[in-house]
This record gives sequence, structure tokens and C-alpha cells, in this order.
Amino acid sequence: MKNQKGLCLIGFLLILGALLLIIGGVVVWEKKVTPSPTPFITPAQRPTPTQLPKMPPTSASSYKTSIPTLIYQKSGGCGNIVVYKINESETEGISVEADKDKVNLSTKPKTFDIATTAGLVVQIFLGENLRESMKATSFCNDFVSPIVPEPAVWTAKTGRATINISKSNDSAPVWERGYTATVKLKNVRFYDESGVNSVVLDELIFENISVGWLPG
Repeated sequence: MKNQKGLCLIGFLLILGALLLIIGGVVVWEKKVTPSPTPFITPAQRPTPTQLPKMPPTSASSYKTSIPTLIYQKSGGCGNIVVYKINESETEGISVEADKDKVNLSTKPKTFDIATTAGLVVQIFLGENLRESMKATSFCNDFVSPIVPEPAVWTAKTGRATINISKSNDSAPVWERGYTATVKLKNVRFYDESGVNSVVLDELIFENISVGWLPG
């Protein structure tokens, strides 16, 4: 009889110990998973607009205020006539457009006053992917993109351009009358679109540029 009572007491103690272990484990688990309260931020602690990081201006807007470097690595031409030079990144380029018939180009060099010569336009373009720009069509590209940002344009107002061309095969179709053009710019002053800022190009030569062919 005493043995039975002892066994019952041991069993009761074992069950009680197991229950205490289970309850203790639940309490510990709740402490681990209970999220910490979100700290309250007072208005004084919130960052003001002046404390936020300033984003750099977009490249399209920055080109509007950029000054031309007048440094170019590549050149080309087309039409009757267009010659151009452009930098490696195609973010700055210069073009000379001369109406072959209007200014009466020939194999002998002729010097024109940019300020007074109708049919002669000299411009600098600043932007992105200039050869794909719909506005900068002076780079003889077959493809233009409507999503390329509009470039900034600097237009020559004074200076001189000396131009001569080689003989062309006038019996060939218009789009196949290839010939070359040499253009020398001297003391050319360009103004930005506001007409306030200007730069002077001392001299630049486009030598034996292939022209006469038509893009497309």
C-alpha cells in the first residue's frame, strides 16, 4: 500500500514538472517573437527638405548650361553639303551646312562671311546620343529617335568659312554623286540659345570629307 502511494506521488511530481517546462517554454518563445514597439518620431526629428540629399541635374538640363569644349575626334559628311565633327561620346558636335548651289561651291576655295551668307549655317550641338537626335540632323544618320533629349544649340553669328569641293559625277543618280569637301572655319563666334553666352573657335579644318550621298 505504501509502495502504491509512493508511485502515485512520483508520477504526480513528474507530470507537474512537465507542465512547468511547457509553460516556461511558451513564455520564453513569446518574449522572443514579441516585436519591439515602433519608436515615435517627433516633428523636430523628421528631416527637412534641405537635409535630404540633392539629386544632380539631368543631363538634358545640364547641357543647356554647358559651354562647348570645341574638342572633336570623329568627322563625317553627306548631302550637298553637310560636314561635321563629333566627340567620342557623341555629346558634342559641330556641323557646317552649305547649300551647294546657293553659295555656288566649286573646286576653287571660296571664303564666305558667316554673318551675311544665305545658305550657310554653322552650329554646335550639346546633348546625348547626338547622331540619333531629331533636332541635330546634321550628323548624317539614317536613324533618329524621338526619345533622345533635345540638345542645346549654339549658332555661329560671325566668322569666316572657306570651302571647296572636288568634281562630282553629275551623270550618276543624285544619291550616288559622291565627292569630297574641305571646309576651314576661322575666328567663328557661337552664341547659345539665349544669345548671351558665346565662345570663339579660332580655327577648325574639315579635310576631304566624303559628301554627296544622301542618308536613308
